[in-house]
Amino acid sequence: MESVTTFLQLLKLEPKNYKTHLKLGILLLKVNVRDRALFFLNEALRLNPNDTQILYHIAKTLIADDNTSHAKELLQKCCRDDPKRDEYWALLGTVFAGEKKIPEAFECFRRAIALNYNSLSNYTNLAGLYELNGQVDDAVNLYTEIVRRFPGDKTAAQKLKKLTSNREKDSSNSKFTLPEQTM
Repeated sequence: MESVTTFLQLLKLEPKNYKTHLKLGILLLKVNVRDRALFFLNEALRLNPNDTQILYHIAKTLIADDNTSHAKELLQKCCRDDPKRDEYWALLGTVFAGEKKIPEAFECFRRAIALNYNSLSNYTNLAGLYELNGQVDDAVNLYTEIVRRFPGDKTAAQKLKKLTSNREKDSSNSKFTLPEQTM
């Protein structure tokens, strides 16, 4: 891994450069070397303790290691300290969904969409949560919106087709509304 070697050489030149520690941690996380990733991310955090991006990547590492409790605390801090980052809300929503805290997950995913109307993953997270929660009509409505907004997304089209073929005739229980865009 030539790029890892490059970052390690950069750290020898500037050992207190938190950005290099952060980038190396992110790179190691991407190639699934989580223990080393966590080491460099924690070092970046030691050098720059108020950086929410570092906390976010530490949380991603902890989630990959099934330590969602600590990850949730870090993500809540990220959302509190930098509430305009949709990826923070989306990942926190994923943690809440995994804990079956459905109202909290809904709130997080809706905030993520409100912050970034152009993120396909924010929409699919919310649609998946509707599905998981048995809100088929809301899931159908949102998958329809996804197909309209992101016509190249085959997964949403497949899910929409599956749900509409299985959906009950009565759709009067739908509470679907898109959040208002905040930007």
